[in-house]
Amino acid sequence: MIRQIFDFDMFINEGRYSSLLLNLSREYINEFKEFLDSGDESFKFKRYFEMSEITTPIIINTLNKSKIDFAFDTEANVDWDEDESWDVLTIDVTINGEFFPMAFNDFIAEMRDVIRHELEHVAQKSNKHKGFLYKKKKSSDKKKKDRITYAMYILSSTELPAHLQGFLANAKFKKISMTKVIEDFLEGRRNWFFGDEEDYDIVKDKLIESGKKMFPNAKWD
Repeated sequence: MIRQIFDFDMFINEGRYSSLLLNLSREYINEFKEFLDSGDESFKFKRYFEMSEITTPIIINTLNKSKIDFAFDTEANVDWDEDESWDVLTIDVTINGEFFPMAFNDFIAEMRDVIRHELEHVAQKSNKHKGFLYKKKKSSDKKKKDRITYAMYILSSTELPAHLQGFLANAKFKKISMTKVIEDFLEGRRNWFFGDEEDYDIVKDKLIESGKKMFPNAKWD
């Protein structure tokens, strides 16, 4: 039975860059497996991809550190690189190889999430966005009012769609709900809200609300 797609724009949004994501993540994971077997301390993955007729390098630097007490951690950005003379998608990955292969499933999901998140930022580069989707009662403390909080950052009009695109890639790979991915993501970063439960709830509600609008066909609890 063919499933009817009621909103073609939403269908396109959910599938945008899916082939690119699959190819990049698959090629990286294949090299990552060889890296684990090699016993090397680090390796550099580099590819070039095209998006909207613009070529962009993706560089994933992976470091194996046996002394860390977690399986993996990632940091990523899309920034201008003077040596490359163009924007570069860079992901720095730190792992403890002793957690593998046990951590493989979560690691692959994380890499798909991060790559898809950053691909969204590459797409945004040609049409820069400004503004926030964050609303909270006015504060009498000027320093607090002027400070860019984690809640404001994650709900900015560039970060919110990038996070949701990454969450969708994560949810699809793990075959779990978007709600579960969002809850796990925020719980792992609860300290970043510095005890501000109102901010925490605002971010959670807005991510779920916006996610359901962007991806109505995704699995939600």
